[in-house]
Amino acid sequence: MKFNWDGEKNPRVIVFRRMLYDSPEKVLKEYGKEKLRGIFWEFWFQFDRRNLNFWKLVLEISDEEFREKTEGSSRKAVKIRDY
Repeated sequence: MKFNWDGEKNPRVIVFRRMLYDSPEKVLKEYGKEKLRGIFWEFWFQFDRRNLNFWKLVLEISDEEFREKTEGSSRKAVKIRDY
C-alpha cells in the first residue's frame, strides 16, 4: 500500500499514516514500540478517538501519562468555527 499519495517525503509522516491505515501487526513489528511511541507523541492530536485509544493500549500509554503530556495543549481544543 502506498502511503505518500500526496508526494509526502517525511518518513515520520509516512509511519503515522501507516499507523492509521496499515496492519497494526506489520507496523509494530517493523518499527517497534519505542519508535512508534515517538511518532504517537508527535502526531497524537491527528488521531481520531478510536485510533488514539487503540495505540494508547498497544503502546502501553496510561491515561495519566497521556494527560500529563497533553495537558494545556490547545491542539484538540481548537476547532474551525462553522458560521
